[in-house]
Amino acid sequence: MFKAKKLLILTNLFPNKDGSFYGGSFVKGQVDELRKYFEEITVISPQPMGYQRNLKDYSYENVKVYYPRFLHAPVSFFRMRLGDNFFKATLKVIKRERPEFDLIHAHFTWPSGYAAVKLGKEYGLPSIITIHENRDWFLKEYKSENEKIYWTWKNADALIRVNQKDIPLLKEFNHNVFYVPNGFDPKRLPFMNKEEARTILRFPSSNKMVFGLGNLIERKGFQYLIDAMSLVVRERNDVACYIGGNGPLRDKLQKQINKLGLQEYVKLLGSIPDEQLKYWMNA
Repeated sequence: MFKAKKLLILTNLFPNKDGSFYGGSFVKGQVDELRKYFEEITVISPQPMGYQRNLKDYSYENVKVYYPRFLHAPVSFFRMRLGDNFFKATLKVIKRERPEFDLIHAHFTWPSGYAAVKLGKEYGLPSIITIHENRDWFLKEYKSENEKIYWTWKNADALIRVNQKDIPLLKEFNHNVFYVPNGFDPKRLPFMNKEEARTILRFPSSNKMVFGLGNLIERKGFQYLIDAMSLVVRERNDVACYIGGNGPLRDKLQKQINKLGLQEYVKLLGSIPDEQLKYWMNA
């Protein structure tokens, strides 16, 4: 029923063409499924100037991806204008590229959801928001009386929450609320023999490996994992810890590793493309 329809996706994060930036990989996973049901999908993911300079516009199959830039800094003046600047950056792409779309789907409430609702009102089209944000953020905003967040939830045509527990809270703002959890593709990281994976990674088969993967941010807790490794290596020297991912804490975590003298036992791997990730997950 949607084959003749065109979809516009607004998202804070979306992976680049070669996968070296994997932020928003769960959004791309959904887009890869949705593209089977739409004639065309346009993805717009505005990014602050100077952030992730390797993000370049690209297309694949019936999907076109754009990364317009906008001026932003982590100070209150720019934070107050983030949603509107995100909206303006999106609008520039639409006016320049002139994509057609019948429906707007935003991932994350802020700033993409806010921009999507404004865009829907601008073009007279329905807007849907999938609220991916972690529960701490959600509960804080639920109680905040933040006019822009409340306006966004109230004026979207539908809200999707990945956490079923929050559905009753969102219904205080909008009657059209649905629970749709993030999906998982078991084919993405196939199982393989551990020894084969370790051989490819040149990791000793008799040693123990700890592997962690995620954005290098405070709430992921990699700082605690590194502290724990300092205790482990006092007892044994056949354990190594590898941490995949990038983020603002990378330099700080590396300094922590150096300070604890764990350079031989803890390694920061940076971004890991899927074709390599399957080896780490199986090793």
